[in-house]
Amino acid sequence: MTDTSEDVVVNGPVLEADAEKIWQAGADSLRTIKGAIPTLASSDFGLMPRASDMLPLYEKTSQELSKYIEDGAEEFLWFEETLLKTILVYGRSHGATMEDIARIRKELEN
Repeated sequence: MTDTSEDVVVNGPVLEADAEKIWQAGADSLRTIKGAIPTLASSDFGLMPRASDMLPLYEKTSQELSKYIEDGAEEFLWFEETLLKTILVYGRSHGATMEDIARIRKELEN
């Protein structure tokens, strides 16, 4: 078997752009969607038969949807964090500047 470990190259700027423009942006979009779930009152169901039964069902469903969306946002942020950590590990062993490392660390702290 041929050792191809020298042929592997990690393109830090591409990974960083992916982390920010795809995964962070995706998490932000999901949180925007989550924030758009409306809060309703019993009167919003006033014309429906058994309207008083509808609000608790709506609230439960919207809470479950909010949690589902938030879990998705957290997963997206996990991918972003993993990519940024990969950049750090690779960069440290392949001559990244201190400024690059500091910038990535700062992004990980946010």
